[in-house]
Amino acid sequence: MKKYFILLSVAALALVSCAKVKDVYTGSPESRQIAFSLLAKPTTKAPVANTVFPTDYHFYVAAYAAGSGDYFDGAEFANESSTTTWSGVSGSKKYWPLNSETLNFLAVTKAGSSTTTFGTDNANYASKVVVALENNKTAQHDLMYACAQASNPSSNVPLTFKHALSWVQFTVSGTAGTGLAVTGIKLNGAAYTGTLTVNLANYNSSSETLTATPSWDATAYASATKENNVSVPNVSSITVDGTARTVGDGLLIVPNPTANGASFTSFVVNYTLDGHAYSVVITPDTADMVMQPGYKYTYNIGITMHEIKVTATVGSWSEASGVAAGI
Repeated sequence: MKKYFILLSVAALALVSCAKVKDVYTGSPESRQIAFSLLAKPTTKAPVANTVFPTDYHFYVAAYAAGSGDYFDGAEFANESSTTTWSGVSGSKKYWPLNSETLNFLAVTKAGSSTTTFGTDNANYASKVVVALENNKTAQHDLMYACAQASNPSSNVPLTFKHALSWVQFTVSGTAGTGLAVTGIKLNGAAYTGTLTVNLANYNSSSETLTATPSWDATAYASATKENNVSVPNVSSITVDGTARTVGDGLLIVPNPTANGASFTSFVVNYTLDGHAYSVVITPDTADMVMQPGYKYTYNIGITMHEIKVTATVGSWSEASGVAAGI
């Protein structure tokens, strides 16, 4: 079977500057507050499919001043009354430095995380961020990260978020005759907790391009509870015919960080045919269950009178029929 690995598309946030405000961080009245705003209306898989980036989403930011060291870490940014601006929450407002030195930013979304720690020590706030993801089985929050570089507070600076989880999606089609309908799908053996580390390269440089690399802790993943019988949300009775139809919203899961390690064990398809209810356990090839952060894995289920076949495809989260490029 063919697999297509496509770089995920992303939507952008931007830094915007406010009018002159009192600089409570550096003591200068000429500084400008650091804030973020949406350049577009990106979509995100969670918490609700086909919605814009939720206005109740917060994110944490660290900044490193290239050439002079740490600037701030763990600053929390929130939406301002459902506008397009995200600024520092009370007690966490941050301001541009007086000079034009470059700031290198590292950000991660807050939803679903229990603890967020920046830096390897006090001198390297923006070198990495470690996030402990709580049980995301019900909430299905989309954990995301971003980095950006800027030196001019009067210019918009894109802050592009990427997905750190894997998205499992299902479609169904068939030729088993009339009266065939899928009534539910459940995933077995997937993890919904884990420890994510995002390492930022060139954070202490103003001339080299920043790169952020996500990785999940293999030890934490191995000890995490692997959930069984987790239902795909928003599945109603879906009539099966020759046209492939998407089944529910899919599930966001923690990818197995072990090389060639499957990220789940099997899934269960419940369906009715001619008034009778059936349930079948499907175990794809191990290679079709190895997942990477930021990719969408679609399992295409074909049901006939004689057999059930499954093919797997891999793609970005911005396909025309998909839910989410986004943030």
